[in-house]
Amino acid sequence: MTETRKYFEELVSNFDALCKIQNDEIIRFVLLKNQLFALLSEISNYKLLEIEMPKLCLDIAQSEDCKDLVEEQSTLVLNLADQLCSLLTGKIWYGGELLYHLNRLTISSCHLPKQIQEEINRLDGEKDDGLQLRIRLRNIEDPSEAIKQLIEKNKIHINSTEGKCKKIEHAVYLDLKEQLDKKVSFYRSYISEHYPLAANYFNFSAKCIKAYLCDERKDLVVCRIQSYEDPTDTSVHLSEQILDFIPRPPHNCEKIDKQISSWTWFGIKKSDWKISDENFSKETIHRELLSIYLAHAGENELFEFVKFFIKNGNLQVKFNVEDYTFLTIDGDSTYDCLKIFNKKEINEKDLESTLEKLNNYSPKYNKQVMFTSKPDNLVIDYFEKNHVKVKYIKDLTDLYFQNDHSELIHLFIKSRLNLISFGEPNEINEGKLLIKELRNCPRGKAGWPNYEKIGAEVFKFLFADSFAPYIAETQASNSADTLRRDLIVHNSFQSTSTFWSRINVDFKAKLLIVEFKNYKDEFDYDTMHSTTKYLSGKTGNFILIFSRLGGKQSIQDQQKELLGEGKLIITFNDLELIEMLEEKINGRNPLYRLDLKYFSLLKK
Repeated sequence: MTETRKYFEELVSNFDALCKIQNDEIIRFVLLKNQLFALLSEISNYKLLEIEMPKLCLDIAQSEDCKDLVEEQSTLVLNLADQLCSLLTGKIWYGGELLYHLNRLTISSCHLPKQIQEEINRLDGEKDDGLQLRIRLRNIEDPSEAIKQLIEKNKIHINSTEGKCKKIEHAVYLDLKEQLDKKVSFYRSYISEHYPLAANYFNFSAKCIKAYLCDERKDLVVCRIQSYEDPTDTSVHLSEQILDFIPRPPHNCEKIDKQISSWTWFGIKKSDWKISDENFSKETIHRELLSIYLAHAGENELFEFVKFFIKNGNLQVKFNVEDYTFLTIDGDSTYDCLKIFNKKEINEKDLESTLEKLNNYSPKYNKQVMFTSKPDNLVIDYFEKNHVKVKYIKDLTDLYFQNDHSELIHLFIKSRLNLISFGEPNEINEGKLLIKELRNCPRGKAGWPNYEKIGAEVFKFLFADSFAPYIAETQASNSADTLRRDLIVHNSFQSTSTFWSRINVDFKAKLLIVEFKNYKDEFDYDTMHSTTKYLSGKTGNFILIFSRLGGKQSIQDQQKELLGEGKLIITFNDLELIEMLEEKINGRNPLYRLDLKYFSLLKK
């Protein structure tokens, strides 16, 4: 039995026991909810399951008192049912058991009062492009003796190790382990020999590696590999069993108290049990190297990189002596003028001056801009509307990988690594972890407390270095305790040229108010307008809203109206936040996006 199945079964058992509680069983109820809290704490500490209970539930589960049994029971079973169904329909890798487990939950829920059963049946799943992602209890017919018998019959098969945690032949295991050790050893030796300065930035270099065989199919088995930060342990481990019922990455398949760094997976054919040469290959290393290089290269380096690979395509490159980030590219049928954007902030002045300089070139040239990573959609829209093509530096190297010529990328970057200043790998890992947590956080009531926690960490990660010092408070109330703000930040801006200084002047923003809206759908004007109650002459008239899908199209008109009243509200959705986190990871300050949002409202 996997750790995942063990803890999932304990949650199901706890759910069943909570459903069966009677009104006179207060002592037993307190014992059960405390057991649930201990279980959830352990799951969270070891990142074993992707489950997030609202803070209210955790407070109830942790308490050794019971103020209202019916109300507390209802709150716990509703949210636990929601989370268990969510796990079963997308957050665990397993096969052939969905209806079995959902029927078990349905039968347990029939012990509840009719009112609570109806609330469970009204639980809504998350939607993506109009598709229901979670199967709910309401999708299962009412339990009957036939279903109960089916469950009992299947129980024998489910608890069986056959096909669930099947041990592979020892000789096969030893051969696989030897193959994996050799490939990882080559990977690490190559990196250590050629890129010692950047070794810690590679996904599986100088890290502990855990490999698991899972998701067995007719012809192949999936090998899932996860690496962990541990300077004292760089060993490679391989499970001898084919696991079924494990969490989707980046959660752990076993109790591990180390920070996960990266993960990957690949298929192994059962006909020969050979690990493909593509895994941990030179090409894989070179792709990682390119990403690391572009994340840390300065303006001069990016220019040299672009110039080298354009010239290598038999094209002539000329750069502007006044600003070498502007190039012209000439060939038999190629006439381009190009602006290279490095990792500096991009504001409206940058956009306008870039367009002006590109327009100064001869009409025969096609206007282009090139980025290290995807910029804000406002930037893309601005250039595309002005007939400027948006490109990415990685585009220059695609053909080299496709034609197995990545060695040239390796040679160029290797010769220049000593010219690059590397930041702390921990910051990169923190950013990647925030992206994963944001993507995995459930929308709606169940994930609300976690979204607020993630939102506060995202704001700090993105912008803390803009303040001196960074002073913030979550769940902050006013003196009368009548208003609660999700996050307030003291606007102690470092530079008078930043966005924070600008809104301090324009909107008297002594405090920055940040609200987190974990809605399943786009929020409307009423939701946005309700946040204006936090604004005052004392603290300022600026609010930043993080939400999952952003606001409806119509709110832009209301934002403009509020701006006319001297109130600035800026919003970011998940996609934008993830792009900003990626920019920060790559060494670029995402603060320019706030300037662009402000500029976009001003010009309307």
